[in-house]
Amino acid sequence: MMNSTLSLKEIPGWFRDGGKEEDVVISTRVRLSRNLTGFLFPNKMELKDEERVKNIIVEAFEMTDGGMDIFSVDSLNSIERRMLAERNLISQNFTITRNKTFILSKDQKTACMINEHDHLLIAEYRSGLDLEDAYSTVNILESRLEKLLDFAVSFEFGYLNENIRNSGTGLKVSVMLHLPALVNLSLFDRAIKSSLEGEFTVKGYLGNDDGSLGDIYQISNGLAIGNKEEEYIDKLAKTCIKLVDYERQARAELVHRKKIELEDRHYRSIGLIKHCRLLNSAEAVSALTDIRLGIVLGWSKMDIGTVNSLLLLSQKAHIQYLIGNSDSDNLIIDSKRAEMIRNSLGLDK
Repeated sequence: MMNSTLSLKEIPGWFRDGGKEEDVVISTRVRLSRNLTGFLFPNKMELKDEERVKNIIVEAFEMTDGGMDIFSVDSLNSIERRMLAERNLISQNFTITRNKTFILSKDQKTACMINEHDHLLIAEYRSGLDLEDAYSTVNILESRLEKLLDFAVSFEFGYLNENIRNSGTGLKVSVMLHLPALVNLSLFDRAIKSSLEGEFTVKGYLGNDDGSLGDIYQISNGLAIGNKEEEYIDKLAKTCIKLVDYERQARAELVHRKKIELEDRHYRSIGLIKHCRLLNSAEAVSALTDIRLGIVLGWSKMDIGTVNSLLLLSQKAHIQYLIGNSDSDNLIIDSKRAEMIRNSLGLDK
């Protein structure tokens, strides 16, 4: 399943594409959770029932003939599992649990987990702000499967899920935004308060609640019940457009006030990537996001998609895979990360 090389040109994924509002919005994810009638939730199931659920769902996927590949987590080594988690294609818990199965489209934009918290989780990924298209893809696949599978649903509560907050539509929508100007001008909290409605929440990149690495934040719905799927999609899209507008206004103000400081951060980060020989994960995210902002502001002609790719593909497991050794010490990993990012951005000349 994994590539024998980490050349960015050969790794499929949403980050290969351009996207709407990509100057601010990095990515979009839409997920649907479903469970089968007549079975307990995965955390309560016996092994024989877990196997039955897996077989039923796998057979349904095979009958839809959607051109997706089916994998056993047990067939992958620990690095390959963690690479999938780093790309958010499977959860961290999924990487350490035996007898799990996941399904992946060849372009790696559609990923499904069987028997995680729910019997089936379908996720679709897009570059930029593209909630409608991502939801459409998920909805089409779910509708095909629903003709073959008996999903647990209630007239009162909608689709039943292991977490009551996910019941109803079973829909989880999230958008990742780069908001450095709002943070720098101390306008982030005001912009969030003005934009977010009660059903949406915000958290920092990599789960940070106090600030966020690289000024990257994820906006998502906290509940899946109370609205129709299309209403959640529409509301989140409008919320994100507000934040995009606020961030663009803040960037214009920031350039007006602190252009020299901003340019210095951008070019200093390019210099760091070009000349450093050791680069840890946090340093990489900080430098890449500074470069990303400079690209948007027109100071460099580097490809923003390459920068987005590196934010994912320069994480630890990917570097260990590139080295070919899961036991590599941090010095070797940081050295190879610096080399990979330098080469990918064309700064090795």
